[in-house]
Amino acid sequence: MRRCPMPDRSTAAAIPRNVIRHLQGLTVDAKALHEARAEICRIKPGQRAKIAAGPLEGFAVDVTEVKNGIAWFDFVTGGKGKADVASLVADLNDKALTLEDVVGLGVQQISR
Repeated sequence: MRRCPMPDRSTAAAIPRNVIRHLQGLTVDAKALHEARAEICRIKPGQRAKIAAGPLEGFAVDVTEVKNGIAWFDFVTGGKGKADVASLVADLNDKALTLEDVVGLGVQQISR
């Protein structure tokens, strides 16, 4: 019986990236995870968000409509406004977003 010679420590073995990820337990595609995270963080109507920049930075708002990159919202303290969605950050502590929503969305995106 013939055996393959064992490489010495100076010989580099090329292991494909997907094999390494599998051995690490990372069998989920990184792109799918990135897309799922982006979807969770996307500003949507009915969601609470915070203003990320400007004189009203940190104010909480309830998003009522999103169209063409502009979000219309109601301030939690009263009043209305609009801003570019890039200047808003989704409030992931909002009670409207449950763990089941996050897990379900992640599974949906990853199973594509």
